[in-house]
Amino acid sequence: VIRHRGSVVLIPQPSADCVTLVYQYRYAIDQWVWELPAGSLEPGEEPEDAARRECHEEVGLVPDHVERLAIFYPTPGYSDEVMLFYRLTGLQRRRSRRNLTKRKRSNRAHSRSPS
Repeated sequence: VIRHRGSVVLIPQPSADCVTLVYQYRYAIDQWVWELPAGSLEPGEEPEDAARRECHEEVGLVPDHVERLAIFYPTPGYSDEVMLFYRLTGLQRRRSRRNLTKRKRSNRAHSRSPS
């Protein structure tokens, strides 16, 4: 069994019809992919605090509102990792020091398609 502290998956919404994604290289599949920002919980960190921290680190935005949407176990057959999904709104741009030193990454807001 793989033990994991847990992680947060973010749905940053700069507006009601947009979601911000990050473009990152993933070694396991040897590809650059668009994905929701996410990250692991630090020891002793509350999930909502992790969501705020990851939004600032990965997207450079700080949310006014954080809403938990779902809890998900992605691989319960071999890992106890829990993923907590959060919607983040009221986003304010703040530059992250970590963004300046991390490998190159792009962000993009994507509009939702009409039904």
